[in-house]
Amino acid sequence: MKIIRNFVLIALLALTGAYAPAPTAAQNPAPTFTPRPQAAAAPVSPEALLAARELVSLISPSAMADLVGNISAQAWPPIEAALRARRPDIDATTMADLRGEFDHLTSSMAAEIMSNAPAIYARYFTAEEMRSLAAFYNTPAGAKTLVVMPAIAAEFNSNTMRDSATLRQQMRESFNNILREHGYAQ
Repeated sequence: MKIIRNFVLIALLALTGAYAPAPTAAQNPAPTFTPRPQAAAAPVSPEALLAARELVSLISPSAMADLVGNISAQAWPPIEAALRARRPDIDATTMADLRGEFDHLTSSMAAEIMSNAPAIYARYFTAEEMRSLAAFYNTPAGAKTLVVMPAIAAEFNSNTMRDSATLRQQMRESFNNILREHGYAQ
């Protein structure tokens, strides 16, 4: 379930603009940003919360449905394979019920995450910054960003999962070689 939640979070970050393209240098100089660890505890102004709700409302229900569909399409096959490996006798009806429950839980989790999004945005962005993001999302490029970023994030996540498995294997082999070289036979 933790893997599914992480996948949903990554995809939702993309959908809600965390990976939005930055303005070009000609439009604005690159701002400096220092993460604010205290932001999670910072008080939220009513103005910022309103701006955050307006920003999050730009995400259409169809975009959320597409996001959940993308998550399901990528996350379900390994889950199904694991289920079949543990229980090769699972019949098609049972597998369909499991898939239905997976889709239901994924949709519910996405809705829960999105219900918390305005408060989170309001802690990290000012009302003016969120209005600027909303203005961008109302442009043709911004509207396209809202549509394609879930697919882009899903592709990045898929590549990251694949590459991290390769990296873990390479580390294991390299570390074992170094340990053998130093007399720590395995």
